[in-house]
Amino acid sequence: MTATRLQDLETVEENGVDVQDRGQGRRAHWTGERAVRRACAGIAGACAVFAAVAIGIATAATGTVYGYVSEAGAPGAPLRGLYRAGVYGVAIALAFFAAAIIALVREEDRRGTLLRSAAPGSPSRWAGVSRWAGVSRWAVGPPGVALAFAAAAPLAATSGAVSCTPGCPLPPFESPSQSDIVHALASIGGFGLATGAMLLLAIGEAGAVGSSGPAGATAEAAGATAEAVRTRDPLRAASRVSAGLLVPLLAITGLVMLVTGRGLLAGLLERAALGVALGWLVTAAVTVTIRRPPDGAAAGRLSTAIRRRT
Repeated sequence: MTATRLQDLETVEENGVDVQDRGQGRRAHWTGERAVRRACAGIAGACAVFAAVAIGIATAATGTVYGYVSEAGAPGAPLRGLYRAGVYGVAIALAFFAAAIIALVREEDRRGTLLRSAAPGSPSRWAGVSRWAGVSRWAVGPPGVALAFAAAAPLAATSGAVSCTPGCPLPPFESPSQSDIVHALASIGGFGLATGAMLLLAIGEAGAVGSSGPAGATAEAAGATAEAVRTRDPLRAASRVSAGLLVPLLAITGLVMLVTGRGLLAGLLERAALGVALGWLVTAAVTVTIRRPPDGAAAGRLSTAIRRRT
């Protein structure tokens, strides 16, 4: 390898971003997408924590676990306003988490372009994520996840704005009012979209965000092993654990509501499912906020590997 090539590896500029060899390895400095990602995820986490506390206090104030969680926001409930504020907190958290996912994708895409410029022969692992040709691949990747969270946010807000009547009657055992139907559809729709996005992060292509980005492929092209640059993605791990708990809980809750209707068992199951969902949202937001992708260290290994081969 020529001296010019080695010098080019020392400093690479891509869209105003510098990657410099600092002895212990290269580190990329981004002040755009990274700052947006951390700010949005931080706000999402704060709102999710507030929502969990507010909904928990308002639900406990009803003095019973018999019936649905939404009854804490029905007219006449002791802390109706606090419950509705908590639901609005969930809506805001979902919206900002969607923005954080978008910023994360943009950050990784830019990082991948930067690292590939140091090893031009390496494949682009993010080309299939950020520029999909097919609608189906777009839907199951990070853009689809962000869209699902963004769509769940207004549904959650509608659930907070339109309260159910006392008892939150639902078919097939009770006759709901118009507001009960709107509240139920908004709640189920928002919860369903958020759960679907969680599943995509757990088992779909979207889970590749941050787990083994372009740095892995680039380092392999330089002769390094994949294990040397890949790290376990905490977001995917948290999503898998939460999905493994939440999906069965939701399935059993739906079955109980259809078979026995409103009651103690339905109330306990719904509270457990909501607790898992809010716990995951807090964990995911914190994970995305503090996440430090491995690509900066991988760039250092890439530089070292290329030098050794020359």
